[in-house]
Amino acid sequence: LSGVEDASFAYQNPFTGYSGDNVSVPGEDRQLFNIRDAYYVDEHYFNVFGIKIQEGSNFDPTLNSNAEMIVDRNFVDTLNTRNSILAGGIVTLFIALIGLIGYTIDEVRRRSKEIAVRRVNGAQFSQIRSMFLRDVMAVALPSVAVGAVLAYIVARRWEQNFSLQAGLPWWIFVGAIVAALAIVAIISDIYVIRTAGTNPADSIKTE
Repeated sequence: LSGVEDASFAYQNPFTGYSGDNVSVPGEDRQLFNIRDAYYVDEHYFNVFGIKIQEGSNFDPTLNSNAEMIVDRNFVDTLNTRNSILAGGIVTLFIALIGLIGYTIDEVRRRSKEIAVRRVNGAQFSQIRSMFLRDVMAVALPSVAVGAVLAYIVARRWEQNFSLQAGLPWWIFVGAIVAALAIVAIISDIYVIRTAGTNPADSIKTE
């Protein structure tokens, strides 16, 4: 028909309201928050109703209907509550990581003469490396673990101030702990290699 500019398919009538639905993270049973869900619409829906897509792109008609989803600004803002909490936890762990790196560097420098003496007495680099790594991890592991637990507790309490809660998965903090310990181990190796590779006489001549 010449008078029809465009046509669209929709599962529900937008003028009578949409059904409710819950949002969850894949792999988790806990529901994050409730939304009004239009279920299915086609790629012409937004043009017919004059709805502007602020970010992203329109639906791709060649894809499966469950492959894409378009959400409103309120949905994005709710998930940003979750991202803000996550950022706070990462910053807390980053501060702890800076302290651990400083401790590692100072510890290697402080024990440089010990490394030199052990090298003179025939100690292998692998033995020195294992000794330092064990000593550093004895401090780093509980420090990072306590920091992660405190960050999680603070984040959960902060999240309770909001009516809509997006949740905070535990694996993010576990990943941060693993990353922090890996960085500490790498820093320890770098400085132990540098110290052990120097002339032992230079380290012990001041004694």
